[in-house]
Amino acid sequence: MSLRNPDEPQDLPAIFRIIPFPLLLPHDVDWNRTWSVRPRGVLSLTRDRRLMYWRKPEWGAVQISQTVPAGPLVWTQPETDSGPVLAIVGDAVRNGLHLLRIDLERMSCQILRLDVSPEPWQTVQLHRGLLYFSHRQAVEMVSPDSGRRVTRWGVPDGVQPVYGRLYRCQGQAAVLSHDGISAQLLAMPQWELRLEPGTGGHHPLLDDELLIVTDQGDIPEHRLPSQSDPEAPSVRRFHLAQPSLPEDLAAAQPSSSQVTRLSNARQQARIVLAPILGKPRSRELPMEARRVVTLDNIWHRFTAIAVDSSGLLTLKTRKEEVLKMCLDTVDNKLLLVYDSRTELAQPIAWRTFRDGPRPPGVGFTLRTAEWTDGRQAILDSRGLLHLKSRGHALAEVTIVLRHGRLAGWTSPDGLWGRDFYTGGNPGTDDVRAFKCIESFCRDTSS
Repeated sequence: MSLRNPDEPQDLPAIFRIIPFPLLLPHDVDWNRTWSVRPRGVLSLTRDRRLMYWRKPEWGAVQISQTVPAGPLVWTQPETDSGPVLAIVGDAVRNGLHLLRIDLERMSCQILRLDVSPEPWQTVQLHRGLLYFSHRQAVEMVSPDSGRRVTRWGVPDGVQPVYGRLYRCQGQAAVLSHDGISAQLLAMPQWELRLEPGTGGHHPLLDDELLIVTDQGDIPEHRLPSQSDPEAPSVRRFHLAQPSLPEDLAAAQPSSSQVTRLSNARQQARIVLAPILGKPRSRELPMEARRVVTLDNIWHRFTAIAVDSSGLLTLKTRKEEVLKMCLDTVDNKLLLVYDSRTELAQPIAWRTFRDGPRPPGVGFTLRTAEWTDGRQAILDSRGLLHLKSRGHALAEVTIVLRHGRLAGWTSPDGLWGRDFYTGGNPGTDDVRAFKCIESFCRDTSS
């Protein structure tokens, strides 16, 4: 469901006042700022500070936010199939850390500045409703609901950090927790790891470091002796913070993970062990998640706009190439095509795009070309062209700029064009959209 945002300035295109932004859009993907939220899709942060949500192959991405704070993506919540998705962006030392609370049902994002000290941190973990920021000599616990710091816990003398909330104290493993009143180190019960038989007795997980992933997000590290040692026993002793795991946990993990059985004198549990290379799990997208991200080539590097002698809207590129918008009367599809003859047929009164106002806090740019009667063509660096009249005398039109069949939005009828940009839910057709563009061209051609 789309809502109207009355806070957007009235001199900007009307489509800016619709929440969420109605057109689905592609973008340049930075895979270091992109993560999977299985089974719900893929989230990505763009260089111009937009939060984009890819939810279906062959569709563009939903723009959830256009004002994400600058900085790298530093943490993402373990995958979740319901509720808000959490992520952290920024730099604790330079501009601070911000928590993104992303609602994939309402297509909205709440941005909270985190009350974290401006010092380098080593790990972030989410445990029982608190974010744990581990520094060299302290851990700060922050509420993901408000962004406020609950407490700061100093590492006592004689306590050795292992990883995140996991510590070694007097030769025993302990985990840092918070009971709602204060932080405390809790001794961890000892378990035995009994390796399930493998082909030829070889178990590849014994050749590397392991991540032990529990249902509460604990990720302690352990190094096990190599299986190449013929005297290596089949039982390893270690500590585990959360021994109770759901039986279907293994099915939700990557296929490269291995399932092993844990046991002690009282109960049994299953756990997933995944190989690592001396650091926490990578955010590298699995192949099935990458297939959700479908790219398309959209343009925004135009220098000028005009209406040619035939009354068609025409654009000029930086390379002096000319393209025109026309209706294919056979298929009734609105197209953007090259037209090398336009300049030769008759001189055109080009209107140059110049830097214009944009919404506060956004990273994309708007450049405006204006006619003497006040009508404007606004070039949007997201690959869009907005046609706007002064006083709202004409229907407003937004066009996705790509070679071939177009797509877009009109103020009276909504979306039109390719399913990639409309999500298969157009409100009108190419012919009615073309009539709106023709009306704009007739009023600017004089």
